[in-house]
Amino acid sequence: MAGYPSPISFSTISNVTSCQPFTFTFSYVDADTSFTGANTTSNNLTAWVDHLSVDGEPVMQRTLARNAALNSSFTSLSWDPVTANPGNYSINARVSSDSDITFEPTTTRFSIQAGPDESCLNPVTQTSVVPTSTAVAVSSGLSVNHGLKTGVAVGITLLFLIIFAIIGLFFARRRSRLRKAGELPSYTASVGGVQRTAEAEKKELESKMDRAPLDSDAVSVQMPPPPYINGRGNVAPQV
Repeated sequence: MAGYPSPISFSTISNVTSCQPFTFTFSYVDADTSFTGANTTSNNLTAWVDHLSVDGEPVMQRTLARNAALNSSFTSLSWDPVTANPGNYSINARVSSDSDITFEPTTTRFSIQAGPDESCLNPVTQTSVVPTSTAVAVSSGLSVNHGLKTGVAVGITLLFLIIFAIIGLFFARRRSRLRKAGELPSYTASVGGVQRTAEAEKKELESKMDRAPLDSDAVSVQMPPPPYINGRGNVAPQV
């Protein structure tokens, strides 16, 4: 048994843009019993959007209504935002009743055009932005750490250069003092108004010691001969 014609009729659909809100409007006829059925108490609407692929096979894109009760004031369906890429689509509506009356489904084709903002189409890309910014922050942190380490290395190098400069200055001044001390005049002694060097005095003293007699020879020369004792036991006078 064929169903009744659909009580839903969509208005002309145009200017649907990706990531922008859009409202589908329709008319609902509930006065004619040929649409609603003589014993119908309520009708319910289920509506969805299909993406029409290249091979013509519809792919469900978005559900707009599910068993929503129809009445004279219910005349629109909202898609906010339109989360679909540019291309060809169709909106489908099926009406069911609680009195087991069957209505034929209705389909209206339309197209979606690209908009200035397509951020809603790439949620994964938006999520991937966070690791990118995190990587930039880590890179900046590493740059700061690298700069800090470089500064510390330069400071240590300058400190060692200052220490080496101080040590070099110390040894330079020490060599200068030793050089000046070596240029001072030799010690001279004045004997009898004649300037004599210490080296000359030393050589003269050694010469005198070489020419001097031994102590035993000096004693033997200076001592008088022993007294002569004659046969009578008298000491003969020394001549």
